[in-house]
Amino acid sequence: MLLSELLYTLNHSAQVRGLVTLGQELFVLLDGSDTIRVYDTSRPDHALVRNISVPGLSSGEDMAACSSQQALYIVDWDTNYVYRVGRDNDVTKWQRPLPRQPSGLSVDSSSCSVTVAYYHNNSIQEFSDTGLPGPRIQLNISRPVDAVRLSDGRYVVSHGYNPGGVV
Repeated sequence: MLLSELLYTLNHSAQVRGLVTLGQELFVLLDGSDTIRVYDTSRPDHALVRNISVPGLSSGEDMAACSSQQALYIVDWDTNYVYRVGRDNDVTKWQRPLPRQPSGLSVDSSSCSVTVAYYHNNSIQEFSDTGLPGPRIQLNISRPVDAVRLSDGRYVVSHGYNPGGVV
């Protein structure tokens, strides 16, 4: 059963590292760029409407969004920081860097808490929307790439690159 169809293709020479929507806008994070490209999905041509500069972003690895706060979160593999882009495109960097090489992040839709996966530490950790650390969970799997917290408090974690999997 076909649920949807490909409507439009955005051509970029760099790898897409993050792709999220807020309202009618599509936010695209490209590998090696400190700029988020914003497209208007309500237009037939999905026109690029603006760019958001994220000063200090070196190697954006993943991006997630909180719809209730209209905010984006970007994790940087090289600097180990999380950046928050707010409603007015104001950019803030969390006060403390994360442990070595965070690989992915997700945002809880109800609380806007941020879950970070640590590729080299085989763990995940939850943070408040402002970066206050919560508990870290040590995993019995290798190389977590991304994690999503379910409504019942459990996590779904993707891990490894070869062969990889989901637990």
